[in-house]
Amino acid sequence: MAGESLAAFVDAVGVLARGGHLRAAEARAAERGDPLAEQLARAMIAATQNDQASLEAHARQAAALGPYEPLSAQAMCMAHLLSRRLPEAEHEARRALVLDDGPRSRRGLARVLLLQGRHADAERALRDLLARGDDAEARLMLAQVLARRGETFAALTEDARAFGAAPRGTALQQGFDHLRDAAWPLGMLVLARVGQAATSDPETRALTALVALRAARSLTGAALLAASDMRRDVLADLVALAQHLGAPTRMRVARELVDNDHLADAERLATAALPLGTSPAALAEAAYVRGLVCARRGHPSDALDAYVAAVGLDPGHWEAAAEGLHVALTLGGAALDQAATIVATVPVETRRQSPTLTLNEAIWLRTIGEPAEALLDWLDEIPGSPHAAAVRALRA
Repeated sequence: MAGESLAAFVDAVGVLARGGHLRAAEARAAERGDPLAEQLARAMIAATQNDQASLEAHARQAAALGPYEPLSAQAMCMAHLLSRRLPEAEHEARRALVLDDGPRSRRGLARVLLLQGRHADAERALRDLLARGDDAEARLMLAQVLARRGETFAALTEDARAFGAAPRGTALQQGFDHLRDAAWPLGMLVLARVGQAATSDPETRALTALVALRAARSLTGAALLAASDMRRDVLADLVALAQHLGAPTRMRVARELVDNDHLADAERLATAALPLGTSPAALAEAAYVRGLVCARRGHPSDALDAYVAAVGLDPGHWEAAAEGLHVALTLGGAALDQAATIVATVPVETRRQSPTLTLNEAIWLRTIGEPAEALLDWLDEIPGSPHAAAVRALRA
């Protein structure tokens, strides 16, 4: 991809490999025509598969081709970590930091320190990184340190802040996984109430409550009944806090309100004027929430218009693209032209982040009489895919 940084290229290959698309990852690794980039990409593939021998081989070749490239040092660090050679891993992590003291290198060193059990050193490294700017992965690692010290509410707060730094994707899911490990879901609601009393910062209060509500969705039986009043109060507090929140957090609150069928409040937040200078991503999120509200109310055409507007503002918003294609396919007719607009607007790398979006794209191609075999092959590569039956039906 023109203008794509080396780090972004390697990460994109890693996304494919972690998703089980090894053939696509291998093909992507070779397409740049740069030996160093290819070795780094192949090292990333090997790391996602825990292939120790292959990772070390490609990392050493990368180090030979680019001895002063920080990604080469980071690849060697990964190779040492997989072999449990922790002193050597720390050496390479510190060498990467000398070559580039950016967030990626700092996170790498903190990860090594954590694995060595040097929690105080890891905490200092993570807080130094966070003093330079927000970072979701750093906050999740800091939450691990705090939880091990028994500081459960402090860990919850860092998970909440990680949620704020990365509203979509794997970092958020890791945060929820950690919350489930740190305390049982009803406890998350209790901690949210304690947290709201412990801080006056609206952003922290809102993000803590959002994470707690998400974790509490797994409640059943008596625990669900016991939490019902508390959940209602937390939702009411979120509505009251909304006017004091920045646009990104306000839209996350709006999403939560949709999920809890508070459609009027969600619509009010999504249609209220946003401050001058609000990022296109936040504006796209507002459009996406409007689409969710319209869909819940049974107005699919209005929902589709909102989803198309969202991807126009932020072509990386794969959720809006997936929902938009689904609605367009349901409506049929002229709505299929809007499906074409979505596919033309959203980059292929974004479309492949979501198997659901890829499946909807394949159905759309079949609907308009175009071949979809490449997409179906891509979906077939996903281990344990929930869309396997749908893929078989399309092939029939």
